[in-house]
Amino acid sequence: MRHLLTKLLLLSILITVASLESSCSNDDDEITPKEEDARYYVKYEATIHTFSVKTTKYISFSNEEGSQILTFNDKKQNIQWEGTYGPVTKDFIANLDCSSASYDDTSIYARISVCKDKEPFVVKAEGSQTKGNYLSLTNKIDF
Repeated sequence: MRHLLTKLLLLSILITVASLESSCSNDDDEITPKEEDARYYVKYEATIHTFSVKTTKYISFSNEEGSQILTFNDKKQNIQWEGTYGPVTKDFIANLDCSSASYDDTSIYARISVCKDKEPFVVKAEGSQTKGNYLSLTNKIDF
């Protein structure tokens, strides 16, 4: 009887050790962050050139707090602007509108770039306008 009890005890110890080892994760189990946890950043760039120094220029863009409008009334023919905003979530719609009060003699260049976490920025939308006074770019974050 004693021999049977020893065997049962050893068998129960083996079963316990085996179940503990199978429940522990091994090095191959890599935990990947959820898409919802990813942090995205949006970089906007815009250049507006007018031949008249008295022309008012406008830049409107979306960020994590909503929309913002910048007005440039300075006496410069060219304005160059850049801004980086975030973090924003996946499915965020980045919008950039550039315009001037003068219809003639206006050229506009704009670009939207996006990065995920610590990855480099990637250009997602880019455009230019050499005739007219308005340019709009939009990009939905979907990667």
